[in-house]
Amino acid sequence: MTVGAGPSITYNDLVVRPTLGEKLRLLTTGPSSRILLPICLLLVYAVLAVMFGDTIASAVAPPYGFAAGTFVEQPLHAILIRVIYISALVAVVYALWLFWRQLGRIESYFDFRTRVMRELYLKGADPEQLTLADNIFRASLEHLPPGQARLEAAYQLSGRISTRLAAIEVEVPPAVRQ
Repeated sequence: MTVGAGPSITYNDLVVRPTLGEKLRLLTTGPSSRILLPICLLLVYAVLAVMFGDTIASAVAPPYGFAAGTFVEQPLHAILIRVIYISALVAVVYALWLFWRQLGRIESYFDFRTRVMRELYLKGADPEQLTLADNIFRASLEHLPPGQARLEAAYQLSGRISTRLAAIEVEVPPAVRQ
């Protein structure tokens, strides 16, 4: 598709996928960065639990007790150490899951964007509509988390683009479209 005397817009230009670096930038800036606080807290807890787990367990339940004139190993100490280390492992796994889930939301947002842009391109939308759709997608992701940005972009596109799109109709409930 050629726009006047200017540059031409190809299908590949419309559906370019973000790199991992761009996804990480989106994750660490803007509304998506709120997820970083719980992730960091979980990781800090895990590091501190691994570093000081034995010290904490020894303070709560001494490793050896004195019974009948001999030192006896206390089972509570061993159990407490295992609980601390397992909780540290769970915290790391949960932090990784939160991170992965947020990256998945960003990926899902770009999948939706690709479907809409592909459909617009295949229906022969004019360059103004393609540019408007691209700007709406970019602006909504800069101001909202990916899940909300996807819905906001669908609302704006349904009201501002004259071409009927199946990808938008799936996202926007029928009562809102009217």
